[in-house]
Amino acid sequence: MAWPVETWKTLFDWGSVILVCLTVFTGAGALITGKIIGDRQDKEIARLNNETAKANLELARLKAPRALSPEQQARVSLKVKDFSGTPFDLASTMDSEATNLCSAIEDALVSAGWTEIDPPNSGGLMVRRGGKKPIGTTFAIGLAVEIHQSRAGDLLKPTEALVAALKAEGLEVTGLATITGTAPNAVHIHVGRKF
Repeated sequence: MAWPVETWKTLFDWGSVILVCLTVFTGAGALITGKIIGDRQDKEIARLNNETAKANLELARLKAPRALSPEQQARVSLKVKDFSGTPFDLASTMDSEATNLCSAIEDALVSAGWTEIDPPNSGGLMVRRGGKKPIGTTFAIGLAVEIHQSRAGDLLKPTEALVAALKAEGLEVTGLATITGTAPNAVHIHVGRKF
């Protein structure tokens, strides 16, 4: 039995309607799921951009030379002024970044009334500077502040104040040590190479 052409026409019309409905449904589904996926990707891109920005800031911080501006020096000086007369000496690696920081710390302490003395002569080089006390040399890494353990009674508080003041200005102080292997006459400030 053959179907009449009219029946075939009706079947094709209904098939077209069904296909149009399927096209609209699948098109809408593709748009909706695409939007969801796009939103997720946008969030992930934003997160990655944020992490990249943080990493770039950290890299810039690590590359930037350590320094104390005149304003920072004044704040350090103010925080340690109560310990006027405290003897100190300086040692530095011989690169410009470290020697510049060493000079800035020196200026802050002298301004606070601390007493700069010649560094102990431990067989290393001493750098003489016109009109200023000589500084010792060090192979240290980072910024360290040391006192001899026999002087903890009178030098510990000024040393702690200095370390806190330097940290408050964003400097990493890698050591506050009371040790036996250093001269007992002063607070010893070692400005080594940056990490």
